[in-house]
Amino acid sequence: MRRPRPDGGFTSCSWQAPPPPFSVLWLSSGNSERAKKRRGGSARPRSMRRPRPDGGFLTIWMLGLCLLLLVLGGVSLDLWRAFSQRQALAGLADAAALAGASGIDRAAARRGVIRLDPAEATSLANRSIEGQADRGSLVSSNVTVSQDGSEVTVSADGRVLLTLLRLVSGQGPIAVHVSSTALAGRSP
Repeated sequence: MRRPRPDGGFTSCSWQAPPPPFSVLWLSSGNSERAKKRRGGSARPRSMRRPRPDGGFLTIWMLGLCLLLLVLGGVSLDLWRAFSQRQALAGLADAAALAGASGIDRAAARRGVIRLDPAEATSLANRSIEGQADRGSLVSSNVTVSQDGSEVTVSADGRVLLTLLRLVSGQGPIAVHVSSTALAGRSP
């Protein structure tokens, strides 16, 4: 290649200087076949390619799935707690009813008649409820003795506080009601 000199003559040179690193010539020279193979066959640089059309769908789908799992976990936790508290209240009512059924009228028993003394049965059932260690969700209890004195019924009401479901639905505590009846009778 020949280059002009300042004095008007020409200089011959066998080599050519490389272009500066950020020139337009250097950026446009990336379209060679070797550069296309290096980039995976596309003539455009990676930064200029269009994003895939499903670019954010998976992220949104996963966030929705996580939210759904969080709600289902809250429902299962709260329902498990409600069933557990109901079982504890049922055990409390059963124990109180059995204790109340042992309050037999002694004078009638001496004559051979098995019936309950209402005051004694109520007192024994209430002492059984007060003596229970697991009264966490108990709100109120009621002990009734039948008119003929053959059975005692204990009703217990409780309240189960919600955790995660309260935040999602805004619902208050769940009311739980159990009832247990014991019959006074002779042992076999």
